[in-house]
Amino acid sequence: MTKAIPRNPRPWASWNVSADLNALPRMLSADEQRYLTWLTETKYEGWGAVVDLGCWLGSSSACLAEGMRRSGKPGKVQSFDLFVWDASYMARDAKLDLRDGDDFMPEFLRLTHPWADRISAKKQDLFDFHWNGGPVEILFVDAAKTWGLTNAIFQSFGPSIVPGKTRVVFQDFRYPQTMWLPLLTGTRPDLWEEIENTADGYTSTWRTRRALQGPGGIDPAYGPASFDFASASRVLAERERIDPSGSPYYPQTMLRAALMYGSEDDVMSARARAEALQCADHDRTPTWILEDIASDLVPLAWDALANNDAPRAIVIAQRCLRSRCPAPFALGPLALALSRLGRHDEALQHATVMRAQLPQRREPCIYLADIESSRGHGREALELLRLVIDGMGDDVTDADYVFALLERVSEQPGLAAAARDVASSASAKVLALDAVRVRIARIRARSN
Repeated sequence: MTKAIPRNPRPWASWNVSADLNALPRMLSADEQRYLTWLTETKYEGWGAVVDLGCWLGSSSACLAEGMRRSGKPGKVQSFDLFVWDASYMARDAKLDLRDGDDFMPEFLRLTHPWADRISAKKQDLFDFHWNGGPVEILFVDAAKTWGLTNAIFQSFGPSIVPGKTRVVFQDFRYPQTMWLPLLTGTRPDLWEEIENTADGYTSTWRTRRALQGPGGIDPAYGPASFDFASASRVLAERERIDPSGSPYYPQTMLRAALMYGSEDDVMSARARAEALQCADHDRTPTWILEDIASDLVPLAWDALANNDAPRAIVIAQRCLRSRCPAPFALGPLALALSRLGRHDEALQHATVMRAQLPQRREPCIYLADIESSRGHGREALELLRLVIDGMGDDVTDADYVFALLERVSEQPGLAAAARDVASSASAKVLALDAVRVRIARIRARSN
């Protein structure tokens, strides 16, 4: 059993944070500001880089830079962000004259100007990045907002994380909507060791016991299927025990885990605890936000379908649709799973609803074509595929799937020539794909 790390008093609890730092727009708590300033002032040795992933308007970068300056040691904070404004959650904490999609890097540079000699900022998509700046001493991670981004960060920076030395600071560790952070550390006590966390806010800091890459390292592709309810509930119960400062958050995370992996009884029990917390503390995340889990459940349903487990795909998709934030994209795996089981009428009904709810998307038409083809209605499938291919332009997304369906339709009596004509209307970019060319060649062979 993991022992609770002594937290009281935290050495940064009375640390000085300047008025200039306090004046910056921020999503950090005051304790997190103190912690970051303390961290580089007292723990930074200068043997590796200090990196800020997801620096937003610069509060975290400035705190790290301020502490580094006070330490008297050389170095700069390497700050990375997309720097693309999203008013849906940014405008609440910063009253700036910016619109959705605006580049806010100029605002970052303006606000962090007092620490300009200690900050180097770069606009960067972390999905397309490889760190080559040497060993990392402090990695502040406020960008692990999805499973995919978390994997990308580990793949890029993992080789530069020094076992037993690098501090990996997860800013969203206790945040219920980034449930994977406590799970990926809590299920691997052989790999991760917690060393600090803040009294207020979501931050927790860890070291690795061995290299993240290679034998005994991390899973290179964490996703919703990496965990189950047994492991999630065990980890979260343990976090409540050893991390009293995070105890208001872990029951909310448990609700998300129950919605993803648990039974209806698990969901009811976790929901009751989460709602009680919401009533007791108006700052807690509303339960309707916690239940917006389509981004996790829909991939789980697709994974089940890819593994030829249609019944499980149906259960997962229906769970998503029964949540308080149902998502039309869950209708896709649900419809195709029903079709695989021969329940074509139900499948058509769900795919038709999806098409009505997402009229600008082509996926519902593709799924309808798949279902019509599966039940032998080739002409109906062909007309749907004609609509899809005519609307694809140079967008090759789903092209292989679409032309696989077209090839399947061409195998039905009397439809090979019509399928060939539909294929010929595709754009040059689509027709240039190797897989598409092979399928079209087979379709043409049938039509001759």
